[in-house]
Amino acid sequence: MSRYIPKSDYEEAQPWHRRAWRWWKGWKLAVAAAVLAAPLVFLGVRPLYRMQRQKQAAKLMAEAAEAARRGDAESQGELIRRAATLGMGSPELMRSMAAQFVEMEDPRGLVVLRALVERGEATDADRRSLVEQALSWKQPSMAADEVTKRLGDESTKKDAAWSGLCARWLAATD
Repeated sequence: MSRYIPKSDYEEAQPWHRRAWRWWKGWKLAVAAAVLAAPLVFLGVRPLYRMQRQKQAAKLMAEAAEAARRGDAESQGELIRRAATLGMGSPELMRSMAAQFVEMEDPRGLVVLRALVERGEATDADRRSLVEQALSWKQPSMAADEVTKRLGDESTKKDAAWSGLCARWLAATD
């Protein structure tokens, strides 16, 4: 007669590699794979997707610049719109869009520059461009915050470009 061995004793009698193999073969493999893959999906895929969208948006902006050189304003506007839907979060893309709109003499350039300033990602050149565009579109209120900041700053008196813009803004608001 053979002796009955309870399952727990039988498993203990097996070498470790066989027990590990049985563990991996079971449903635990799927759970372990999901647990290991979840951080990769949540932490890795989203930034990669965002980078891909920004690359596509930059490519569309380059195509829009080419359309502007050809003189095709309709195609340029469509390419800029598509680029905006793809990568509006990128400051470089927003600067490029604002430059394209300014070149097209479109008031949307003023809105894009204002958004760039409000997000805190604007350079000094972006701020100057905002004031210039606000004055050219006769919307000095759009640049009021920037100019009031500059009027109280000592460095504005030394910078001829900002001094001239502030003087033009003051003349436009009177």
